[in-house]
Amino acid sequence: MADDGNSENDDEELVESMGKLQEMQSELEMIDEEERIKIMKVKRKYNEFRRGLYDRRNHIIQSISGFWVSAFLNHPAIAGKLSEEDEKIFKYMVSLEVEDFNDEDSGYSITFNFLPNPFFEGTKLTRAYFMPDDRTTNVTSTKIIWKDGKESKGVKRRITDRSFFKWFDEEPRILTNGVIDEMARVISEELWTDPLKYLKNEADVDVNGDGIDDDNDHDDKEDDDKNFNGSDGNDADNNHNDEMMKKK
Repeated sequence: MADDGNSENDDEELVESMGKLQEMQSELEMIDEEERIKIMKVKRKYNEFRRGLYDRRNHIIQSISGFWVSAFLNHPAIAGKLSEEDEKIFKYMVSLEVEDFNDEDSGYSITFNFLPNPFFEGTKLTRAYFMPDDRTTNVTSTKIIWKDGKESKGVKRRITDRSFFKWFDEEPRILTNGVIDEMARVISEELWTDPLKYLKNEADVDVNGDGIDDDNDHDDKEDDDKNFNGSDGNDADNNHNDEMMKKK
């Protein structure tokens, strides 16, 4: 019977100890939540400080033609993923934006802003990462609507296996167990924070130039002139000579 009494006492002590541990755990969780809220407030404050500088930086970059295509091409982790066709598209890119979310679901978005272009509809492509907890990331992307062909050429746009823009063609997905999107990490933590690091020299960019396939545009104009006249330059010269002969 004495043993039964000791057993009951042990059970009571165990229950009491577990209760105290649970109270301590609850206090720790309250401290963690308080810390999270304070960190979020500080993060928002400094994000606002950065936002003003990023906006001013974007304004300057927009006057430097070829800035972003050069930065992407010079980044060792991205250059190999860009096809020649991708490079043509990137020449229409005017700004990059990485924005942290301020709501309860932490996360961020990466937005590429383009001039109107002959490749796809719209001018903005966004990829967003929502992180409801430490082990889960919900990923969504803008669905690219490719145009049937390039202006004045009728050459159909095709996405090859080696194309940066396949990144946007992915269906919404969920990353779990700490898996990250390496492309997003490189863009948000390296290219966005310090793009100047990936401009090798001033020859990479064209200040105040348009930088958009000048040679091709010139060729297109010549082709359009030929199509508009229904003949090439030699035919025009021959017609002119015929008129001169008639006058004689």
